[in-house]
Amino acid sequence: MRRKLALAALVLTAPAAVACFTGDGSEPPASSDPDAAPAGSGAEALSPTSDSCASTCSSVDSLQALGEEVYAAGQIATARALFGNALDEARQEEDQAGIARSLTWLAQAAWRLGDYQETRRLGEEALAMKLRLRMEEELFRSYNVLGLVSWNESRLLDAVELFSRATEVAEAAGDSANLAKVRNNLALVQTSLGEFEEARTGFLTARATAQALGELLIEGRVLINLAMLATEIGDPRAAIHHLQEARPLLRAADDPIGEQSALGHLGAAYAAVGESGRGVATLDSALHQARTHGLKQEEASNLEQLAQLHREAGNLTRALQLFDGARQINAELGLNDELATDLIYEAQIRARLGNPELALKDAREALRIHREIGSPLREIEDLVVLAELSHDAGLREESRVCLAAAEELADLVGVRTARLPVALSRARVADREHDAREVLRTLASAESDLGKGGYDVEWEAHALRARAYARIGALDSAVSEGRGAIAAIENVRGTFGSGVLRESYLRERATTYADQVTVLLEMGRVSEAFETADAARGRALLESIASGGSVVQEAGGGTLQSLARGDQLLRRIEELSRTLDEIEELGIDQESEEQEAQAERLHTELQRLRSEYSATLIRAQEHDPVGMALLGARTPGAAEVTAALLPGEALLEYLVLPDRVLLFAVTRDGVRFFARETPRDRVAGRVRVARGALGQSEASPGTSLVALERLYEELLEPALEAGALSGVERLIIVPHGELTYLPFSALRDPSSGRHLVEDFAITHLPTAAALPVLRARVAGSPAEQLGHASAFAPFPGLLPGTNLEIDAVREALGDVSLYRGRDATEGQFRNALGSAHLVHAATHGVMNARNPMFSRIELAPDAGHGLGREPTTFPATDRDGRLEVHELFNAPMKVSLIFLSGCETAMGAGWATAFGRGEEFATLAQAFLHAGAANVIATLWRIDDPGAAAFAGSFYSELRDARSPAEALARAQRSMIAHPDYGQPFYWAAYRLTGSGELPAPAQEPGLVSVRE
Repeated sequence: MRRKLALAALVLTAPAAVACFTGDGSEPPASSDPDAAPAGSGAEALSPTSDSCASTCSSVDSLQALGEEVYAAGQIATARALFGNALDEARQEEDQAGIARSLTWLAQAAWRLGDYQETRRLGEEALAMKLRLRMEEELFRSYNVLGLVSWNESRLLDAVELFSRATEVAEAAGDSANLAKVRNNLALVQTSLGEFEEARTGFLTARATAQALGELLIEGRVLINLAMLATEIGDPRAAIHHLQEARPLLRAADDPIGEQSALGHLGAAYAAVGESGRGVATLDSALHQARTHGLKQEEASNLEQLAQLHREAGNLTRALQLFDGARQINAELGLNDELATDLIYEAQIRARLGNPELALKDAREALRIHREIGSPLREIEDLVVLAELSHDAGLREESRVCLAAAEELADLVGVRTARLPVALSRARVADREHDAREVLRTLASAESDLGKGGYDVEWEAHALRARAYARIGALDSAVSEGRGAIAAIENVRGTFGSGVLRESYLRERATTYADQVTVLLEMGRVSEAFETADAARGRALLESIASGGSVVQEAGGGTLQSLARGDQLLRRIEELSRTLDEIEELGIDQESEEQEAQAERLHTELQRLRSEYSATLIRAQEHDPVGMALLGARTPGAAEVTAALLPGEALLEYLVLPDRVLLFAVTRDGVRFFARETPRDRVAGRVRVARGALGQSEASPGTSLVALERLYEELLEPALEAGALSGVERLIIVPHGELTYLPFSALRDPSSGRHLVEDFAITHLPTAAALPVLRARVAGSPAEQLGHASAFAPFPGLLPGTNLEIDAVREALGDVSLYRGRDATEGQFRNALGSAHLVHAATHGVMNARNPMFSRIELAPDAGHGLGREPTTFPATDRDGRLEVHELFNAPMKVSLIFLSGCETAMGAGWATAFGRGEEFATLAQAFLHAGAANVIATLWRIDDPGAAAFAGSFYSELRDARSPAEALARAQRSMIAHPDYGQPFYWAAYRLTGSGELPAPAQEPGLVSVRE
């Protein structure tokens, strides 16, 4: 269902995204009932002799002029009726030009209502008449509307051709306004093709023309498009700026449709920067405007976007209600394709909610609708979904019948895009039944089709084969296929517009790595299994950087720009793959040499882009192995990790599988592995119980005691009983999935009653690959002196305990610069990162689960953005008090230790999204490490104010004498355990050290960073 869901995702990720363009017929398809005018808005409500037409006009002209007024007001159903009347009048009067114009307007109205087939029929009839009658001045509107419908139907090459013809007509007529419109529309096609720089140039050119002409409506809509593009390339802050510029222009132009569209995009942009509440409120406003103006499909689009936000927040019941509301509107409008899309979303959500009966009912209804409207490709997609839902519900016969029907229909259609989904679905079902030979037979029969697909298809085919070979004992073949799956899977962008697709991708990616690890362990290749397990984690920040767009470009740095370039290539590859599929689908109705030549050109370009993408990643690896390792994009061999360990130190890396937990214990003697038969759901439940109870000061200690002891047994006892930790005093924990949010220091030995931190000093890492890199940054010996420190408390009024906390830092260290309230600015904090040895921030940390690049630390804003202050060593970026992750990259950071004493500053995206698998370490800590810091201490929950001050004082006092931050943290936690007021884990277990665990030697040169030109 890739294509159907891709279209749905376009609406869900950017409300009314199809509405973001300007020009005649350029609004999104939405209206009241197309067959009846809204109450109080009929033709009689407007004078037929309004300013748009003099009283001497013909009845055809009068009706058309009135229709245009109503159309501009967003009352599309009424306008459609008026244009229909004009067409009847023109035919009675045998007014050929009037007929052509009326047909064109009817085509636009049909387009606005989402009836693309009718749009094309009417538009092509009108164009043929105009060409025959030589109505040169009327050709622009026809080419433009036909270009729009081609774009909506993803016939992108046709759209380019039609918009090019519209451009020629406008240029010949010297019509600057129409040139602005068509350049804007052409830029939309370039956006869909992944040609982002060309698209941006087109939008800016269109805007400049609109400004010169004083065309507020055109300029406003171009700004919406620029916002859409900014969101697409990962720069939602720029999108917000463009939309705030657009809204007053659209209001002044009296354009309710544009205003509503801008609000919808603004809601999506707010959500993308982590302001979910503001995003929901803005979408609610867009929804209200859509309802006020009778813009029914915009209403449906906004409901779908709200549903998506609720689904991502885990509120599946509310998401289901909102999708249901959108579905009812689409049914009212007769938009059956959209209706069926909503049904598929509902089916997948119902299946997750444990209601397979209703899930099947929705999927069957979607199938009925597509059969009724005669859409064979959609019918195949529905049959595939229904087959898998039926199989999972135990209805094996219905599943078999659906697959057989899909296969028969695919053979009749005779195109790859029909055959391949059926083959993959049949292989999936066989995989679920553990029928390995059927999996291999099915994929072998589809080999020629698989070879022409994108990375997503390659990944799944390799993964299915790997599991099949493992089941029949062909382990060498399983490993080979597993490598192919992993290579392809990392080329599939993790930023799917569809939440359902994204969820599936993350789940299956984790399974693919786990399968490979399992086979390697079975073959006794423990070190290679460890390396594969390490590659399965810590990539959320990498994916965010890759799709970071202009924020990455502003950060600078060859590696970051290479990653951004790689993401652009992937988007282009995706679009070309989709376009090739669409060309083949067009062959269902007609084949031509031109189509074949077009497909051949695109296939050649696709292969070139794939080669360029591979070369880009190789260059990034070679240019900056340090930065890539810290981002999880490079896995050193097990020997490198072993060599980086200090005497008395062990690295424990976990991999949580559906039925067991794997533990790799790495010491200077080598790598050992252990397995505990503990289901993933049980681990997750115990982590939740422990984490939930520990994060509350008033919670009873006994609430989490059992969970902490059971987790100790499951996670540590296998290695302890085998003697793997004999002589070990320090642990480096590399967690996975649910374990990322577990305070390991609080785990309790049921036999001794001692917490883990009482026996070991503990450091965390996002990946084992980071250890050799971070250890290379320090000289290995303890620093003779701590050096200068800076401490920040930007909100002493809201967080009164932070005053005590930074005072405790000065009392412990002596040489500390304190910044309170308005003095604790972002600019001062940036300066401290570039000059101080230690930096302590007692403030809020805000994690952005949707876009880790916009996770942030809250500070005071600079007056005049730093004017009049000492020059900072950081790039000159916005100093608004929100120090966001993307602002940290490529900064000359000298700091040896950053202490972020805030609310959930160590919390990654996974906790906020119910343990999002595969994204579990998208933290501020990882970003600081990548920028050059040696160590980061952050908190898993908000600490009681007096307790935070006591802990800070204890930690820094211990740091003066301890061998390392790891040892100092352990000593501070042990002293808190012994304290009569702060002995509960709530006060000490939240603090987590991520990094090398060591301090750089005094001779360490400042400015060491991991990303270099």
